[in-house]
Amino acid sequence: MKRSPTLCLVSEALAVVFVAAFVARRGGAHASALVGIVFLAVCHLRSWRGDDARVRADGLALGGLAAPLVDARRGFARGLSALAMTVAVVFPPFIIAWCAFFRPVRAFEAGRAFADLDMLAELVLVALPEEAFFRGYLQSRLAERVSGRVGPLTSANAATSVLFALGHLGTELSVARASVFFPSLLFGLLRERTGGVIVPVVVHALSNALARVLAQGFGLVGAPFRDRMAAMRVARIPAPHLSSVGAKFRPPGAPEPRYAPGDALPSRALRPRSDADPSGERVALCRVPARAR
Repeated sequence: MKRSPTLCLVSEALAVVFVAAFVARRGGAHASALVGIVFLAVCHLRSWRGDDARVRADGLALGGLAAPLVDARRGFARGLSALAMTVAVVFPPFIIAWCAFFRPVRAFEAGRAFADLDMLAELVLVALPEEAFFRGYLQSRLAERVSGRVGPLTSANAATSVLFALGHLGTELSVARASVFFPSLLFGLLRERTGGVIVPVVVHALSNALARVLAQGFGLVGAPFRDRMAAMRVARIPAPHLSSVGAKFRPPGAPEPRYAPGDALPSRALRPRSDADPSGERVALCRVPARAR
């Protein structure tokens, strides 16, 4: 029985995503680098080892580094225009929505916001491998096998975004991880409009950096999205339902705290030791809304 090429491609992608998720969960401090190696290895085996035409068709010429460009000047101008428009149109609403959702109570501190921000790592270890595999190899091959679109979104983009979200869900089951489906649609659209993955890589890295800058600047680094969502739905929350971090920093024998509207929530953010409360449990400035009664 002859197998469908599309089904084979999706099965292969699911296998790669599963391996990457497993490595992300087990890789420890080097998880990002190891996951990047997995994605780049697949791109090398499936695309970069082929001829230049195949590499260009997959959008993996990387500005001429992996394969010669046909019209480099025009491609550069188109990519720069798409990048500028995306930053101008998408990022301001994202900042407003982020602030409306988290409602930070501390003033934004620029000095803290950009601490430990490594854009090179975001580009090379995270954005480039993910975009090369998902938007370069996978979306390009799906576009050759499936057709159809809804407005500006193609079926290949939607299917790739589903697999992208599944890969993130494999590392942690949460709404926040699944929500990467939506920026993935934007990355896929940029891939189709610019003909390559350079612009999606840059936008991906800038998006990750922006989220980190906002979290650090407002003192909410590491506060899990699921904790925030739980806080918006219940009035009193046992500490274990939020995070094990609170238990780690409570003195031995101390009673387990319960949180009412307006109380500060435990967080993986772990602000400086000077911010520790008298009981020894460090907290982040993320509070249970009063309307959660």
